[in-house]
Amino acid sequence: MSHHGSCWKHFLQFMSFTTHSLSQFILNHVW
Repeated sequence: MSHHGSCWKHFLQFMSFTTHSLSQFILNHVW
C-alpha cells in the first residue's frame, strides 16, 4: 500500500508540473 501511495503521489506531482508547464507555454504563446 505505501509503495502504491508514493507512486500515486509522484504521478500527481508529475501531472501538476506538466499542467503548469503547459499553461505557461500556452499563456506565453497565445498572449
